[in-house]
Amino acid sequence: MFNPLILIPRVSTLFLLFFTLSINGMQLPPAARYWHGAVFGEVYRDAVSSLVNPALLATGKRGVAVFATQPFGMVGIPLYTAAAMFPVGNMGVGMRLMQFGNQYWRQQEISGGMGIGLGKLAQAGVQFGYRGKAVVQYGSSGNVVAGANLRWKVAKDWTSAVQVLRGDYLQYFAGIGWQPSPALLFSVEGSNTKDKKYYGTVQVVTSLVPALALQLAITGLPAYLQALVLITMRQFRMDIGAAFHQQLGLTPSITLVWQKQ
Repeated sequence: MFNPLILIPRVSTLFLLFFTLSINGMQLPPAARYWHGAVFGEVYRDAVSSLVNPALLATGKRGVAVFATQPFGMVGIPLYTAAAMFPVGNMGVGMRLMQFGNQYWRQQEISGGMGIGLGKLAQAGVQFGYRGKAVVQYGSSGNVVAGANLRWKVAKDWTSAVQVLRGDYLQYFAGIGWQPSPALLFSVEGSNTKDKKYYGTVQVVTSLVPALALQLAITGLPAYLQALVLITMRQFRMDIGAAFHQQLGLTPSITLVWQKQ
């Protein structure tokens, strides 16, 4: 006998998801950590952040990383990401897999990237992928994702980067970072949204002791406060963090990294 009560948690999860998207106009997934910041420094890179900014692949080492988060703590719509990268001469290549949602609403992406060195002071990267979306009773759709970016040393302690990414719309990123020592990185970045609004991101990464670092960032529309603790044990690293939304609460996240030294 059919029990209509079993639909309540499923419908509630979908309602919260679409309510979140409608009131904030956010891209998926919601901000769980600031991945773009790695392009402005020389430390704490990994396969996931390098596939976000493929210019990093040119100087990266062999590694793998997995990332998991629950947007606003909602167990029914998790996001999982896995990525791998490896060097090839003065280039680097990588691949990323992403799945967001559940059996009723799901977004998946597979993408690859390549980075190449342009001398000692600059690197360039390209990325290509396919993003698909499936909704129960509404069918599925998809689109190609492609992007290009450039990263270069402005001065000894300064690194700048620009990126153009074509997915659901044409998105631009541009910023600059200051790293006076391996223990401190400060960066600012600007980007645009689908409805032609603009937002900025400010990041600080500081190493408290050799095995422990802290990343703080404010990003998004509306503003997200993001905090991340990075714990390093030789070739392994674990990042534990959360993003705070003023109305919807915390989005916890965890990243596991293996990186060849």
